[in-house]
Amino acid sequence: MMTPISKLPDDLQRHILAYTWRPQPAALLDDIRHYSASKRAAEAYYYQAIIVRGREPLPEDTYWFAGDLYSAIHAHRTDGGTHVAVRLGGLDVCGRINLMWGMLRPHERDRFIAKRALVWNC
Repeated sequence: MMTPISKLPDDLQRHILAYTWRPQPAALLDDIRHYSASKRAAEAYYYQAIIVRGREPLPEDTYWFAGDLYSAIHAHRTDGGTHVAVRLGGLDVCGRINLMWGMLRPHERDRFIAKRALVWNC
């Protein structure tokens, strides 16, 4: 069976594969793992606190999460959220959440979840 990369020319394959062999910094890998795990936890809190306890899910429920993230970035960053509004243009709400969650540092994500968990009593 041919893999997608084997269909590429040899010189392009070597160029792409060189990046897969280069180890990435441990801090970056930890941040990537933290991003995924903490985002799942935050989404679970929002689902439990807002949707399950409150009412039936509505399409605009994701806007609560996005709005809280936007506020958290502006409240905790000395750089004003590094021009969040400019970066969010043209993205749907899920894309905005992903971008803003990625802008937060691991300790900021933990603080965001901890504060929301206290408010929601989860």
